[in-house]
Amino acid sequence: MKLSRIIKEANENVGKDVETAVGKIQKFKEEGHTTEALLELAKLLKTKKHENILKAIQDITKETETMPYMVEKYREEVGRELSILCKEKLNNKEFAAIYAAM
Repeated sequence: MKLSRIIKEANENVGKDVETAVGKIQKFKEEGHTTEALLELAKLLKTKKHENILKAIQDITKETETMPYMVEKYREEVGRELSILCKEKLNNKEFAAIYAAM
């Protein structure tokens, strides 16, 4: 219950694009699809480099039917880079909404 209240409060006064992305990111995270959630964030931030990297990670995971350890560590690094970009590109309320969804 507390998480939904925090997310609702964070979603107030955020842009429509961010609100849509937050909904998708939440859904992906709930289903355990971290790469897809990060990909949605990369699309929101319009960073083609990160989109391409995350699509490659999806391809590797699909091909090997698992996520190799080093690929998982690289995905975490990409997530940290996207977090930094979020802080730079989004306002505080939008960042809070994204952070709560992740």
